[in-house]
Amino acid sequence: MAATQREDVALVQNESVPTYTEPNDGEDQTYTVDEAMRKIGLGWYHIKRVPVIGLSAFTQSSMVALPTIIMINLQCTWDLTTFHEVMVLFALFLGNVPGDIFSGILSDKKGRKVCLLLGQWLLLAATVLSVVSTGYFIFILFYLLIGSAIGMLTFVVVVQLSEISPHKFRSGAITVFYICWALGALYTTTAGYFVLNANGWVVTTLVVAVPNLIICVLMCFIDESPKYLCVSGQIKEAEALLQYMAEQNGSSLPKGRLQAEEEPERGSIKEICHPHLRKTLFTLLLAFFSSGVIIYASYSMIPFMLEEGYCQNKNNGTELEATEECHFSDKTLKDTALITTAEIIMIPIFACLCEILGRIPTIRFLSAVSLAASCLLVFCLGEFMFMASLYIQRGAVQSLFLILYIYTPECFPTYIRGSACGVILMAMTSGGLLASVTVYPVGVLHSFRYLMIILSCCSLATLVSTWLLQTETKGTDLPDAKIQHSKGDMN
Repeated sequence: MAATQREDVALVQNESVPTYTEPNDGEDQTYTVDEAMRKIGLGWYHIKRVPVIGLSAFTQSSMVALPTIIMINLQCTWDLTTFHEVMVLFALFLGNVPGDIFSGILSDKKGRKVCLLLGQWLLLAATVLSVVSTGYFIFILFYLLIGSAIGMLTFVVVVQLSEISPHKFRSGAITVFYICWALGALYTTTAGYFVLNANGWVVTTLVVAVPNLIICVLMCFIDESPKYLCVSGQIKEAEALLQYMAEQNGSSLPKGRLQAEEEPERGSIKEICHPHLRKTLFTLLLAFFSSGVIIYASYSMIPFMLEEGYCQNKNNGTELEATEECHFSDKTLKDTALITTAEIIMIPIFACLCEILGRIPTIRFLSAVSLAASCLLVFCLGEFMFMASLYIQRGAVQSLFLILYIYTPECFPTYIRGSACGVILMAMTSGGLLASVTVYPVGVLHSFRYLMIILSCCSLATLVSTWLLQTETKGTDLPDAKIQHSKGDMN
């Protein structure tokens, strides 16, 4: 009997008794930055940061528009020839080139925030120092520095906005950037109207520099991109930033821990030219170059076209003489400001349209509208049609740039995104260089109709290049994965 009881106890002990297991709470789960962004959503964090970063475009645009507004005043101050006037804009765009290259590599290797701070403070310092120039050549030197600062900032701002925003709101964040760009040009034109006539170019430049000082201070409080932190191996910092963003937005992170990304060589030019990206890269280079000629020629030529009597070219091949007042007429500045409002009106419309139709169809449509408006400007069908065509062309080209700015960061992985955007922006700068040496010799000294023919050809090149784009990125996450090389790629 005792033996039987012991056997029963042994059987009970050997039975598989269910045991209580603690809930996992997602400790073994991982999530990506994009998954965290979707969970965090749009909220107070973005409301505070996006306008500050976007307002950097305000200061950049102000300085791009300023040389044309103060040009006649500079001519009176230093008795400039047409060649000297051309060199002011040429120096601004030439300075963009090292800024474009340096900013792309710097932002991929050292972070987006470092590049933004350095560019913004350099822009402020060079702008303020330009007003104490003792002569023309010192002035040109400072405009080279201003151009370098603008080159450092332009696409890094776009990349930063792309990387801190959920994909549903990415286009909205970049739209803020471009509306601020339009407001900056409008602010400079308004300063020219109210300040330049009475106080000269020095005071006007200082007035334009005031918003830059405010942005420089606010820029010190922005955060690094969580995507950059993740791809650079700073996982704890990225997770802490995402947690802070979630708290600010009244949300939470997904369960688990942030997934560590492979740490490839950041900022590699070789990776940008990978066969998988090569066609997109060269297509975007052509689109940005041809569009750059149009938009920067527009900034430079519109006040002179308006001053010369719209479609009439009154100078007949002689150098443009400064007026007795050494500034553009009030009517010219008012009409220039009116044309600038095209950007503010059309940009939000096409930003919404690109979320409905997609990036590529919207890009192609705007390219076609730009070509049609440029062709109408060739024929000068009366004053009303001239103003309407200028208005449509300005709004269409700037809206085209907006969609291209949304589309481009979505095509390249995080570890080379800054460098790729820097290289592509250099194409736009090259277009600006061509525009700077074309507007005065061709438009001001000979005929604006010849200039319009050149811009129509550039519009056609833009349209052709946009039809070569194939990869639609609407509604997709920003790519992070390292591009895999095959043996054929390495040869």
